[in-house]
Amino acid sequence: VLLAGCTSKILISAFEGDNQFGSPEPYFYIMGMAVTLILQTKYLNAALQLGEIMTVFPVFQTFWISFGVIGGIIFYQQGAYLDAVAWALHVIAAVLMIIGCVMLMKHGRDEQ
Repeated sequence: VLLAGCTSKILISAFEGDNQFGSPEPYFYIMGMAVTLILQTKYLNAALQLGEIMTVFPVFQTFWISFGVIGGIIFYQQGAYLDAVAWALHVIAAVLMIIGCVMLMKHGRDEQ
């Protein structure tokens, strides 16, 4: 998510006339984004081969959403603008996602 944010900022500045493609950084951002996208898809497919979709996909989505939100807050420096209620809502949402994933992992398993 952070690499995509960097890439989007570079593309926006390029469209506005400030071309950054003369330096190597934009190419590192784009390649890093492509590599992480490929690895993410590879690991998701491997996890789907090993486990149930009702366990793997919600856990994947929880991590994707969580790291996307955290990355966005850090990258766009929104942490300073959030008040206590917004922080509390973010924490409550994260806890509920984790509880939901734990319940899905336990669903259908025999209690011992």
